[in-house]
Amino acid sequence: MSLATLIAAHGYWILALGCLLEGETVLVLAAIAAHRGYLNPAAVVTIAAACAFAGNQFFFWLEWPLPALGHRRLRRARRRSRAVREMGA
Repeated sequence: MSLATLIAAHGYWILALGCLLEGETVLVLAAIAAHRGYLNPAAVVTIAAACAFAGNQFFFWLEWPLPALGHRRLRRARRRSRAVREMGA
């Protein structure tokens, strides 16, 4: 099986999965494949836009926990710096 056949057979669902999971690299590779004629450019744009929108909405409503971890670390750092200032004063 050649690379062109694999891209033509599986390119669209790989693009959809990659765009759902915030994969800009997958979009660039799909654009290159579309430029070379392996994928339909209009389909690439449509799938990428729809999946990026769906992925952003999903993670927004899921309330992705990673930003919350950053806020906790920031609060800890502020408490530590305040404690260090109080100890030094």
